Amino acid sequence: MKSAFLGAMILIGVSSADFVDVGQDSIGMNRPFCGDCWQSLRFQMLALDSEIGTAVTIGSISFKRAPLGSDDGYVNLGTFQIYMGLCQSDQLSVTFENNYLPGSRILVYDHDSVTITAGAPDEWFEIQFDTPYFYAGHDNLVIELTWDAGSESIFTWGYNAGPARLISGGYGHTTGDAETAISHIRLNGTLDLERATFGGIKVLTGR
Repeated sequence: MKSAFLGAMILIGVSSADFVDVGQDSIGMNRPFCGDCWQSLRFQMLALDSEIGTAVTIGSISFKRAPLGSDDGYVNLGTFQIYMGLCQSDQLSVTFENNYLPGSRILVYDHDSVTITAGAPDEWFEIQFDTPYFYAGHDNLVIELTWDAGSESIFTWGYNAGPARLISGGYGHTTGDAETAISHIRLNGTLDLERATFGGIKVLTGR
């Protein structure tokens, strides 16, 4: 018993390169990577601090491919950008900018003429950020993807997250439409285990 306790104490004192899993596989959907139906897109989704459960330096984000519909397994995007920032509310306003705490919106990915290729159905595919984003473990996290042109599509797994956890609209639009289903995601990076619970450590690091 003593050795197990000491082992836990040692584990909490270090950081681990791993991921935070947010969501579940319950709804297959053609968002966000539907270049055919959203030739241009501004798309925000909200991960709650209670779902993330720890501070983490996020170096990339992953989505899980769903074996559904007219999935091409890849999507072509024009100018593709990803932003992250903080939100105090547990649901999103239909006005995109209002969802960020002032000064918290940060560009983490910015490329032109991007092709994203998924693996086999039910496998994760990853988008590596240009700039890591440090999430301090409090306030909710806004994840925004936007592109000005697109074609083809990748279907992803998601779940019904409740009122207004996703807002979608056209590229450059100031407002969008509220939806309830959002993608199952992984936030990949270095976890701050000092801020995690014992139970959370086991789930988040796979130990």
